[in-house]
Amino acid sequence: MADHGVDYTQELFLHGFGRNNFEILAEQMPDFTSAKISQVSEEKEAAYRYLLHPGALELLPGVGQWLAHFHALGLPQAIGSSAPMANIIAMIHVLEVGDLFHAMLSGYRLPRGKPDPMLFLRCAAAVEADPAACVVIEDTIHGIEAAQRAGMASIVVGPVAKSDAIKPYLRTAWPPCAAAGTLADQGIEPIPTWFA
Repeated sequence: MADHGVDYTQELFLHGFGRNNFEILAEQMPDFTSAKISQVSEEKEAAYRYLLHPGALELLPGVGQWLAHFHALGLPQAIGSSAPMANIIAMIHVLEVGDLFHAMLSGYRLPRGKPDPMLFLRCAAAVEADPAACVVIEDTIHGIEAAQRAGMASIVVGPVAKSDAIKPYLRTAWPPCAAAGTLADQGIEPIPTWFA
C-alpha cells in the first residue's frame, strides 16, 4: 500500500479484516479508479501467494480435529472466504486439507463483502444445506455479522473472541454464537445441541 502512497496501518487492517479488497481499497484510495483498485488488489494478493510454500502455514489449534470429526460424520464442509480463489487454493494446498471440503467459495468478486450474508448463503446452497443447519467458524466481526444475517450459528475464534465488539452477538438466542480463543478451546460436543 505504501508503494501507492497509502499509509495502511495495522489498525486500518484490523478494521477491514474479513471484508473484500475492493470495498476496503475504495475507502483507502478514494481518488483511484476501479481499474487502479483492481491492480493494487491483484498485486497485494499475488505478493501473499508468493509467500506461501510448504511449511509456511499450519492449522490453528483444534482445526484439524474439527475438520476430521465432521468429515468422519459425513457432514459437508465448505470454505467461504473473502480471499481470491487462487489464495484459497494455495492455502488449502499448503495445509493439505483439500479433501475435507465439499465446496470452496470466494467472495472476492461478489458485489458486497462481509458483513453481507451472500457468501455464506452461497456456501449453504453449494452443499445443499439449510442455512439454519449450518455452523460458521469465523475470525472477524464482519464474518460473524454475515453469519448472523444469514441465519447461521457461528463460532468466533482468535482475538475477536475476546473483544467487546463480539458481545452483542453472544447474547442472541438464535442463531447462537460462541466465542473461543481457538477451536481447541471450544468443545465439539455442544454443537449438535444447538440444532436439537
